[in-house]
Amino acid sequence: MIDASSRRNLEITETMREKSRKGSLLWVLDKTVTAMGGRMLRRWLEQPLMDVHAIRERQDAVQELIDSIILKAEVVERLRRVYDIERLTGRIVYGNANCRDLVALKYSIIQIPDIKESTLRCNSRMISVLAREMDLLDDIHALIVAAIDDDPPISVREGGIIKSGYHEEI
Repeated sequence: MIDASSRRNLEITETMREKSRKGSLLWVLDKTVTAMGGRMLRRWLEQPLMDVHAIRERQDAVQELIDSIILKAEVVERLRRVYDIERLTGRIVYGNANCRDLVALKYSIIQIPDIKESTLRCNSRMISVLAREMDLLDDIHALIVAAIDDDPPISVREGGIIKSGYHEEI
């Protein structure tokens, strides 16, 4: 356990002087391309692993991505096209999503099969396990494609959200 004073002095997520992210360890290490990746890195720094085996497994995964320039480029290129799925699903679950959020989710889901295919080729145990367990979300993608118009209005009140012929009553 690291006490609050030590965390502050180590400047893990923000500097002591300006209370700014710039200059912190997180700022130096964060080369993530998605908001989800940035949040995960922050969690990893705030709650570091304690198990040596788990630490080495994570290091092996990172090392493989560093060493395999082509694999890393493939994954990064796909991730650049992924919207913030965590935030989108949160908005959907709490009923705050608009139609554009659903379309953004659809375009993000389209990237999953290629990300899975790329990561299945990894030798790292951690990455290959995650790749095998990756859900392609085909059912959700199919539902959005079938139900939601490709160019919906922002506001639900405007109508024109549901594709014509999707459901007779709707």
